[in-house]
Amino acid sequence: MNKFLFTLSCCFWNASLNAQSKLGSDVYTSDKGDGTFKNPILWGDWPDPDIIRVGDYFYFVSTSMHYVPGSPILKSKDLVNWEMGGYALDRYDEDPRFDMNGGTMYLNGSWANTIRHH
Repeated sequence: MNKFLFTLSCCFWNASLNAQSKLGSDVYTSDKGDGTFKNPILWGDWPDPDIIRVGDYFYFVSTSMHYVPGSPILKSKDLVNWEMGGYALDRYDEDPRFDMNGGTMYLNGSWANTIRHH
């Protein structure tokens, strides 16, 4: 029985090592490297997008609802390869319920953001 349990634990240990080594190799990219791309451009939920161009860069902002940091801003030179630029809102300080203290403000937050350059 001990040999069986030892063999079984070795199999699980080996499987977990293989799963961890493959974790970083499956990073999603839409750029095929030959001048073409595949959809979706951005993996995940990016509702209510707004995009502007300033100089050589495109800037993208999306709804983040009640999650903070809020209003993610991404930037790209080619509309395919995006990198995180930052957030417009670090946190919502107006009401402690945004931090789930004494209630919730689930329906409030940042919705349908717009980005402009002045």
